[in-house]
Amino acid sequence: MKIFDYIFYRVYNFYARKDKNPDTYASGIVSVVQFFTLLSLLAAIRLVHEFPIPGKYIVILVILVLMVVNWFRYEKSENYKQFSERWEGKERAKRRKRGWFIILYLIGVILFPIGIGILKHNLGVL
Repeated sequence: MKIFDYIFYRVYNFYARKDKNPDTYASGIVSVVQFFTLLSLLAAIRLVHEFPIPGKYIVILVILVLMVVNWFRYEKSENYKQFSERWEGKERAKRRKRGWFIILYLIGVILFPIGIGILKHNLGVL
């Protein structure tokens, strides 16, 4: 959960300069990242064991559940102060390193299922 807390913290800081409701944006982005993480896990499991893909209503339900859970975790409980105390004073090099890790994580969880789909269905490799 720490990685999602840190993503929330960094996105909150980014939107705090631009908008009056940064918690809504940060919570939404964390929900999207969590969904793509689940999608990547699903794609990895399907490499080993073939099973039918859930329908669009199941996917919508999962997204809604993630959004509600994140709303309670981040917006309603206002955990930003705790996150700020934990990560505010970190040195610039460490923040930059963690920022790159977040970007690489986002790219990985988005491109992994896409790459699996291309390799399996378009190229017939897998």
